[in-house]
Amino acid sequence: QWGPLTVIVGQTFARLDTVRRQCARVGAELKIDVSADALAEALASHRLALITGGVIVYEAMAVGIPAVVIRQVANLIAEAKWFATHGCIHDLGFDGGMNPEAVAIAVTRLLRDDRLANDMSAQSRRTIDGQGIVRAAAAITGMLRASARTS
Repeated sequence: QWGPLTVIVGQTFARLDTVRRQCARVGAELKIDVSADALAEALASHRLALITGGVIVYEAMAVGIPAVVIRQVANLIAEAKWFATHGCIHDLGFDGGMNPEAVAIAVTRLLRDDRLANDMSAQSRRTIDGQGIVRAAAAITGMLRASARTS
């Protein structure tokens, strides 16, 4: 009833067998350690992403795909909470991600609520615009120029 669903995880995901079984049970496609091209294709061809935390969150946000995030490691907690608080993702946390009912509720809500999905998409693209490296380079250049003037 959800349509195509792709779950993307890294090769080191702690409970890969559990995720694999759950994906098979609900008919979701599981992609593990995908190439940049395959990732771009998956993100561009779906209405929603069910993903683990980490770099994939930024990639999904940059293209504006609404995302339900299952955090896989503790150091992603603050990042995922911040993005969720700012309307960029739906953060299930680690335990919620291992609960099929919680996953189903989060995914179904985003698929049924076009306004919520569109708002999440827009907020994600406003937050992660893909131009961070340009801003970082400009800041570094500015610091180097200021340092050179005072030397």
